[in-house]
Amino acid sequence: LVDDTSFPYCSEVYPQFCNMGEYSSSQEYYTREDIVDIVAFARKHGVRVMPEIDIPGHTSSWCRAIPDICTASKSILSPAINA
Repeated sequence: LVDDTSFPYCSEVYPQFCNMGEYSSSQEYYTREDIVDIVAFARKHGVRVMPEIDIPGHTSSWCRAIPDICTASKSILSPAINA
């Protein structure tokens, strides 16, 4: 669902993630309604959708959206490492 330079799901809670991703200018991201439609289609065809959001990897777009959650090297803070 996500990649290092983009966050193509536009969360209602953190919309800045999709707005600050690599592809934000083209408006190519999934909305909540898109996800609902995808899950409904999959369910109808016997497929279970398991979204995956890789954390702390693949989060450089988050550093542009909310710099306070990232280190100076532009990697997301990890409670296990940065405690």
